[in-house]
Amino acid sequence: MKIRKPLGTARLFALGFALIIFLGAVLLNLPVANKSGSIPFLDALFTACSATCVTGLSVYDTFTQFTVFGQVVILLLIQIGGLGFMTFAILLTMAAGRRISLAERINVSEAVSAGRLGGVIKLVRRILYGTLIIEGTGAVLLFFRFRTLFPTGTAIWYGVFHSISAFCNAGFDLMGAVRPGSSFTYFVGDPTVTLTVISLILLGGIGFIVWDDVLNSRFHFRRMKLHTKIVLSFSLGIVVIPTLLFLYTERSGVYAGMTPGTKVLAALFSAVTPRTAGFNTVDTASLSEAGLLMTVLLMIIGAGSGSTGGGVKVSTFAAQLLSVLSYIKGRQDVNIMQLALDLVGNRRGRIVEYADDVELQRHQMGAALFLHGQPGFAPALGDIGRDVHRILDVGLHLQLLGALDFIFKAQVADVDVHKRYVHRIPPVATGSL
Repeated sequence: MKIRKPLGTARLFALGFALIIFLGAVLLNLPVANKSGSIPFLDALFTACSATCVTGLSVYDTFTQFTVFGQVVILLLIQIGGLGFMTFAILLTMAAGRRISLAERINVSEAVSAGRLGGVIKLVRRILYGTLIIEGTGAVLLFFRFRTLFPTGTAIWYGVFHSISAFCNAGFDLMGAVRPGSSFTYFVGDPTVTLTVISLILLGGIGFIVWDDVLNSRFHFRRMKLHTKIVLSFSLGIVVIPTLLFLYTERSGVYAGMTPGTKVLAALFSAVTPRTAGFNTVDTASLSEAGLLMTVLLMIIGAGSGSTGGGVKVSTFAAQLLSVLSYIKGRQDVNIMQLALDLVGNRRGRIVEYADDVELQRHQMGAALFLHGQPGFAPALGDIGRDVHRILDVGLHLQLLGALDFIFKAQVADVDVHKRYVHRIPPVATGSL
């Protein structure tokens, strides 16, 4: 009798994501999900892929095109994609009262980059409770602001939708109710909306293993693991420094005419959202070349390992930066915070980063050819930003993608799914696909 081998982690993730995306596309293709009849299946597949992979690229304005049913489908895809397929599956298994097998513990450990089996179920519970608390708090704060603009029921729904979308770093919004494709530009000077969304993005982007370590150390920085210290320290740096640079580079550009307080909020939002989310409070296409370049660099850096965001990861960026500095100083090892950085332990990040570099070059050539003939698209730097966005699951786009042709949409959808696998599955396991 031939013994069937269980699905490996990579195949399980691949099949799981593919099934979720396909079911989401089928539901979004239904007339009940659209305000103007059904949409082409490719567009539904594109939207489902973007939502599940929390990329944020959109063929349609979410509010204008989709009914409440369609918006609920998109939100469920975002939540599943943000938490991770395996984490979500384990949560359902725990809710059903079934025992978690060793294989499932291994899959979850790899899904959240825990690097260990011990305490994985406890970590999943913390992810569940933490997610509910953070998203719930964000929804309440946003509701109180939105209810001054919309009916109570609408304000509740908008609060929930944007809280989950921001925490999962998805970039989908319903601000088309104010102006199609406007994102949060209406709230550029609103501290409640801006700071709430920023907080949700950052909390979702630092990574679940960082959450766990912060709680285990009882918020004492010295007791935290090196990975946590690096992620928190560098995350702070790549928020503060870009904020100051945006204030300088855009002072006479897109920020001209704003009050000092609004400029600070706009710069802070511009520094936070490209790394992981994809919202915007100013017109991204109107940024200066320096501002666009900085946005692209922030997209590349991305969020923390095992988080809801993408990118090459903060810890990988930190390791590479410190490695370069050590090389310049003529040192053979890398020391930070009086500890030697384990470069071998960063092998995963290096493999992912290498894969990103190769993928970026390959697809940038294709993107340049496809976008060259598309009307209304900014040249050169804008094209690079869009390519980095979809390859690394992060950042912003300069306009809706509804005008793009079949081949380009298919290419973007392919990259979305593939890169989500690379960022969610150990690179060695990805080879078994």
